[in-house]
Amino acid sequence: MKRGLIILFGFFFLASIAWAGTATLSWTASTTRCDGTILQLSDISGYRVYYGIGNSPIINGGSNNALTNMVNIDNPGVSNVSTTLNLSPGNTYVFAVTEIANGVESNYSNEVSLYIPYAAPNPPTGCSVQ
Repeated sequence: MKRGLIILFGFFFLASIAWAGTATLSWTASTTRCDGTILQLSDISGYRVYYGIGNSPIINGGSNNALTNMVNIDNPGVSNVSTTLNLSPGNTYVFAVTEIANGVESNYSNEVSLYIPYAAPNPPTGCSVQ
C-alpha cells in the first residue's frame, strides 16, 4: 500500500527499446516536494520500477493490477537515472516509478507503455539473387 503523496513526482519518465527483449527506462529525479520545499538528491534513497504486461492507462483511470513486477534501484546520487530490463518480446509493457525519500515511498509516476518487438530474423546466407 502506498503511503500518502509526500514527493511531487515532477520527473521526466521515458521508455525506449535498446534491442529486442529489453527496455531502457530513464527519468530525472524530483527536485520539489508537494509542500514546495526543495528535495535534495541526498534525501532520495532509491526508486522502485513497477511494470507488467498491459496497455496504458493502467494507473490513471484504470487498475494498476498489471504492475505485477518490481525492481528496486538504489539511489545512484545523480539526477538522471536509468535502468535496463530484460523482457519477453511480443508484449506491450506498462511502467511506473516511485521514489523513496526519507523512508517514504511516493505515489506512482505517470505510466508509460512500450511494445517489445521480436528480434528481426537473420538474413539468409549463401544465397544470391539472379
